[in-house]
Amino acid sequence: MTTPFDSEIAELLEKYRRQRAELGEMQREIKEITATAVAGQNAVKVTVDAHGEIQDLSFPSGAYRRMAPLELAAAVKQTINAARAEAAGQMQEVMRRYQGDEYLDLSRADGDWSQMLPEEPPMPKMVRDMLGMFGTGPDGKP
Repeated sequence: MTTPFDSEIAELLEKYRRQRAELGEMQREIKEITATAVAGQNAVKVTVDAHGEIQDLSFPSGAYRRMAPLELAAAVKQTINAARAEAAGQMQEVMRRYQGDEYLDLSRADGDWSQMLPEEPPMPKMVRDMLGMFGTGPDGKP
């Protein structure tokens, strides 16, 4: 038995499946993110993952031996921060491709995350009308 809502339901299911597939693709891309930075005349090399976790820390040359302890510590911190900044930039680019430019505004510390979703969920007028017939709005309240 078919109903007038079959095409709208099929459309909503297809949209859901498409969004779910895109989230899977986005997650795969994020897992592949790495960033490497080198500092201090090749004294320090750091590779981080998408979350900024250090995956590799090395001293590719003997330059670190000629550095004072505080200078070496500063070079290590600077290199870690540079690699993390690069990874964060890659992460933002992936998120922007899937979530749109609005994500970049929200990803800043002062962004309003409640703006990611509208107050009323998007739905076809027919579904909204059907909810009204049952005495409930899209939020489930009368």
